[in-house]
Amino acid sequence: MAVQESTQAPPGFPANPGPSEEAVRQQLAKVLTSPQFVNSPNLCNFLQFIVEKTLAGEAATIKGYTVATQVLGRKADFDPNLDPIVRIQAGRLSPRDHRFSELRT
Repeated sequence: MAVQESTQAPPGFPANPGPSEEAVRQQLAKVLTSPQFVNSPNLCNFLQFIVEKTLAGEAATIKGYTVATQVLGRKADFDPNLDPIVRIQAGRLSPRDHRFSELRT
């Protein structure tokens, strides 16, 4: 006997648990053109990469090496133990994101 998967949300959970992809991309565009991001192309590229991978269902594939080589222009021999660029950029991204959130409220 085959088990059928339900496409309905479980009881107590909303049918649409999050914003649409379009809404996420619209908000991303606002963030990327905000004063906190407009002069930081590496941070813009980093944030856009993370959002697009997540929307594509590929969040689990986001790794430091991938960000370094595909987003930040590092070569294939990138070594995160010698070059902390991804950690540095991630650290810079978080406070900027919080400042942007404060501006919206």
